[in-house]
Amino acid sequence: MEELHRVAIQDCSIPPDSKLKKLAIVGDTKRYARLVDLYFLFVNVWVGKSRNYETKTFDDLKAARNWLGI
Repeated sequence: MEELHRVAIQDCSIPPDSKLKKLAIVGDTKRYARLVDLYFLFVNVWVGKSRNYETKTFDDLKAARNWLGI
């Protein structure tokens, strides 16, 4: 829980003028679904509408890279 809290805070500290447009989370989404939901809850509570990047979860790296356009 503390580690997830730390990651969410770190992601929320990204400056609004950064070039970051998308953030992909890759892993076994079924296994970690509750952790991912908690991460999104933390981020939405702290960042809310001021966040200037989109976040999405993926089961595999290829799908994440495709979504990121790399």
